[in-house]
Amino acid sequence: MSDPVLSRLQFQAYWPDGQLWRPVLQAHLLHLGPESRLNRFLAWSSDAAVIRYAAATRPAFVLGVGRDGRLCGFAELHVSDSDDPMAEIALSVNEADRRAGIGGALFDAVLSEGRRRGLRDIWIHFLRTNRAIQRISDRAGFVRLPEHDPGVVTAHIAG
Repeated sequence: MSDPVLSRLQFQAYWPDGQLWRPVLQAHLLHLGPESRLNRFLAWSSDAAVIRYAAATRPAFVLGVGRDGRLCGFAELHVSDSDDPMAEIALSVNEADRRAGIGGALFDAVLSEGRRRGLRDIWIHFLRTNRAIQRISDRAGFVRLPEHDPGVVTAHIAG
């Protein structure tokens, strides 16, 4: 039996070189509440900081997810410029759309895109209190590294 929420998801990939996704990302991030912004950026972020981030971020892949005609989550895959590139996943889901599997579906889609691009090392950083992304990354096979920061978890998956 298919999940009725997940079956209604519409994924939208954006060309990172274009500018059409920046206002969409900005609006999504500005819509996040204080706790969600804290989870997304690992620090308190003002509206001005979010606007600067949306204008300056340089992801290799950008993916939005919507349902019922409205955006409910956003993910970015950031890839290092090196001979042996590494990637980092960043994502957020609107508060009203949580606990429906949307974050997991978005995470899996971005992870799959990283694998499709041949990326072997993919990382995620999250606050220790962010149980949702902890469950999502654990389920995807990410392994947490020894703690260096008592508040932030670093997890990694190698392919």
